[in-house]
Amino acid sequence: FDTELLFQMLEKPIGRISRFFVQINSSTPDTSTTERMYFIQEGIKGFIQSPFLGNGFQSFEHKFGRYSHNNFIELLYSGGLLSLTIYYSIYYYLYNRLSATRGSIRVLGMLSLFCMLVLDFAAVTYLLKNIQYLICTLFVILKLDTTGPKLPSSTLKRPLNSNLGYNNVTAL
Repeated sequence: FDTELLFQMLEKPIGRISRFFVQINSSTPDTSTTERMYFIQEGIKGFIQSPFLGNGFQSFEHKFGRYSHNNFIELLYSGGLLSLTIYYSIYYYLYNRLSATRGSIRVLGMLSLFCMLVLDFAAVTYLLKNIQYLICTLFVILKLDTTGPKLPSSTLKRPLNSNLGYNNVTAL
């Protein structure tokens, strides 16, 4: 597992997110942070007006001319609690399934979920095909992990018959 490559891939998004949080507490935030904070505030106001079903698909972009730069706000504003619950129930399901696995599948799956959640604070991702492909890939990996061939974890020797000698038995 190449941790250096992972750090290189995450450096830019994590840097942007950390600068965002630093800018929130700054007396003179940059225009990008100011715009994102405005969109979060307006998104929450719109969500409060229609909390269960939202204001309609892509209504945030229609009203403000831009998307909200935050998947949580976008889902709450456009589809209310219903869309947020449905979308993130997929993440919850994957998290539970990954928690039950072991080894590299668990590590890579959990890391993927974590990165997707971090990205959701900085971008609207529910329509991005690469995120949809990643989610589908996690489902396929989990399915293969539970239905695919098992590699032997150890080989035991046990007598089959005193006349025939020993037979290799794979313990699963």
